[in-house]
Amino acid sequence: MKHRIVGGVSALAVACAGGALAVSQARSVQTPHRHPASAVAAPPAPLSFACGGKLQRTVAEGVNVGEVNESIKVHSWIAAASTEGRAAPRTRIDGERKVPAVGKLAFSSSESPLTGTVSTDSVATGSAELAAGTFHSAAAGDLRGIAMNPCQRPSLDQWIVGSSAKVGVSNQLILANPGAKPVTVSVAAHAGIGKAELGANSAVVVPAGETKRVLLDGSLSDQDRIAFHVTAQSGGVAVSMQATALDGYTPAGVSFVTPSQAGRSLTIPGIRIDDAAGAASLRIVNPGNSTVSVNISTFSDAGKKPLPGGDGVKVAPGAVLDLSLEGLPAGQTSVSVEASAPVAVGARSTSRKAEGAPTDDAWAAARPAATSGSAVYGAAKARIVAVAGAQRANVVATPISESGREMTPVRASIGPDAQGALELPEGSVAVRYESNAPVSAAVATSAEVNEGVGIDWVPLASSGLAEESRRIALG
Repeated sequence: MKHRIVGGVSALAVACAGGALAVSQARSVQTPHRHPASAVAAPPAPLSFACGGKLQRTVAEGVNVGEVNESIKVHSWIAAASTEGRAAPRTRIDGERKVPAVGKLAFSSSESPLTGTVSTDSVATGSAELAAGTFHSAAAGDLRGIAMNPCQRPSLDQWIVGSSAKVGVSNQLILANPGAKPVTVSVAAHAGIGKAELGANSAVVVPAGETKRVLLDGSLSDQDRIAFHVTAQSGGVAVSMQATALDGYTPAGVSFVTPSQAGRSLTIPGIRIDDAAGAASLRIVNPGNSTVSVNISTFSDAGKKPLPGGDGVKVAPGAVLDLSLEGLPAGQTSVSVEASAPVAVGARSTSRKAEGAPTDDAWAAARPAATSGSAVYGAAKARIVAVAGAQRANVVATPISESGREMTPVRASIGPDAQGALELPEGSVAVRYESNAPVSAAVATSAEVNEGVGIDWVPLASSGLAEESRRIALG
């Protein structure tokens, strides 16, 4: 089996100057007393997700939409449930509009996109599961394909790993600030051979309670491999990136690239392998100043095994590397990346009926292992793909119908260090799951479009409390 590694090598030297402060006094200096810092608990807060809205047309040229029936549809859903089997949690949009209760769920369905903040009265400690998002589908035209933009919990430090900066590709960063104060967001770009400059787009102010879309076209050029590190110093933001592509006049994919965290041990669940569409690929970003060595493994229902050619792969400082997944069996696979230093990762899947036909693509991100989670994925054929750790995981998934009713649960027992799939029933648009052991999980979806199949990848996010940390210097 032959694997193609595409990457660049660059040397970045960073000189760091440190200073020493010498203080002399004629009199003796008192020895300072050390006092332990007090631990202050944060006050209870609602479980809140910020929503970035629908897929937008960012390129005026391409397919003559007057000659084709694009059949663009936009639909959004909200689903919230108590994890303790209680009544539907009180759920609101922007703190005002109530989401109606349907049985034990708070549920809404709309043909309008979701923007702003969706929140429940439950404290974000796992007592409720919340999922929401806006779904795009187009049968033909420039925006042919399917893509879900999930509402997400705001964060201070995130990675967007996906897309390219080539002719025909348009990238739009979507930053949603649910807070009461403006947030300044820093965006650092990485490309094939190292760090790249974004100019004015490297610092973005997002007003309080608003969503800001930043068109990145022109900020980078002629780059096959890109990634973005998005950070905020005060107040988190929810981030995703809309990526649309044309190959000449032929549709070449629509997707929302969702965020992930950097780390030394990462898992990407649910990568689609489609022989007719060409090889899927794994993308690895080295944010550090030294070369990183990575080992790559794949998961199936039989367990975990090394990817041929995936041991000891070197990634240069600041660089972005793509590794072909050619030769893996058709279907769904999951990938593990073990690195000598923190890296960020993503994976691209494609769907194409035949050579020269339109393409759709989906970008998958690394997912942390959790014992519960939920997702809204829209009106599409769907399956959960989950990866267990060292312990066997018994997973129970409860699908949610288009009318907001809980459907018959789907179950799977996944062996240690193995992948399992749970097929979700037709007519479902959302799901929540529970597991006796942590799993890394996502929802892989597909839907019929003109001349082929549209595909998407949606993270299964846990509503448990996530903690952010920052190094604070006290003087």
